[in-house]
Amino acid sequence: MFSFKSLVLTAGAFTLATTANAAVLTWNGSVDSEFSTDANWTGTATGGSIDTMDLQDTYVVADGDTIVHNGFLQFRDGGTLDMTGGSITGGPDFGGIGVLELVDSLGNLNISGGTISGFYFIAEVNANIGGDAQITLLGGGNPINETTVNLTSNDASIHFTSETVGAFTAEHLSKFTVNGAPAVIGTNLSVVSDGASGSIVNAIPEPASIAILGLGGMFSLARRKK
Repeated sequence: MFSFKSLVLTAGAFTLATTANAAVLTWNGSVDSEFSTDANWTGTATGGSIDTMDLQDTYVVADGDTIVHNGFLQFRDGGTLDMTGGSITGGPDFGGIGVLELVDSLGNLNISGGTISGFYFIAEVNANIGGDAQITLLGGGNPINETTVNLTSNDASIHFTSETVGAFTAEHLSKFTVNGAPAVIGTNLSVVSDGASGSIVNAIPEPASIAILGLGGMFSLARRKK
């Protein structure tokens, strides 16, 4: 989806520094579970009201928060989802997170906990996924579109319900990093079938971490034998 702003702005042209004055909104859920309800957030969105087709502010979601939205959550132009827990559920209609534009105007996903499900794709965002975050994407073809994904925890996972292991490897592997390093299947990234037509992706613990866990287990066993 293209916006008029995207069509008229070109590289090197003067742009408004919208992100410099972006607001921070924190979920309170005081009215209902709908993302776009202004009163569900503490803080006021840029422009006075939440526009899910143009999310340029920072939205904070924490443990226990339950949010739904049928359609698109278009984080763009520095707009950020900062999620440490809770859940965001899309559907039943087609929808995604982020937006494709003629001139890239990237949003951000900083997800260190909680679940995101019911959306078909993620587009034009920088995503950092860690903690025990769980993301499920329903779309096939290109559900990770002009997006970079950095996995920072082996407890975090992304489930592609319509992308096989082979499709993920061919289309998306180059878009993934693990703690900033290029993703390499079998070295720092695991990609396995979900038993149907999809795949599940998560980071592999570093060898040093595995060794430390092993030493910890040996130490505990030695203490028991004394």
